[in-house]
Amino acid sequence: MSKTPIPFRGFDERGEVRFYNHGILPHWRQTGCTYFVTFRLADSIPFKVLEEIEYERKCWLKARGINPDDVHWKQHLANLSIIDRRPYEKLVGKLVNESLDECHGTCVLRDPALGRKVAESLVHFHEIRVFKGDFVVMPNHVHALLTPCHGYELADVLHSIKSFTAKEIN
Repeated sequence: MSKTPIPFRGFDERGEVRFYNHGILPHWRQTGCTYFVTFRLADSIPFKVLEEIEYERKCWLKARGINPDDVHWKQHLANLSIIDRRPYEKLVGKLVNESLDECHGTCVLRDPALGRKVAESLVHFHEIRVFKGDFVVMPNHVHALLTPCHGYELADVLHSIKSFTAKEIN
């Protein structure tokens, strides 16, 4: 594996941004960008916390005139300016990260052999699908700096890493 630092390109607020929300937090994508990524085990956030996040989402959207039960609420959120969306993203991000750091769930990655499998998957795809920077494997989640290689989307790279790791661990 190369010892060369990953090509780093920070987020350009004036550049073209693809915004979508398919999970708890909204996701921003920008071609060639380096990402700080967190992915987690399915049981790492208790149902009670997920309910709190859902309650906060509904209150926040209602306060901005967006019907949280509308099937198109995500598009309405995406249509807000970056500055208007940031408080929501910070609020939800805080709730998610605090919960992750409390080490809920089975925490299978606490087992050194299983944590190593996740680390090996990040290394395996380095310079093939993604340039891997520093990363840390926590008991129930992972943080990593990643820059997708040309022709690869971050979502596809993460799917490959998580799928490979899940098969190896299970």
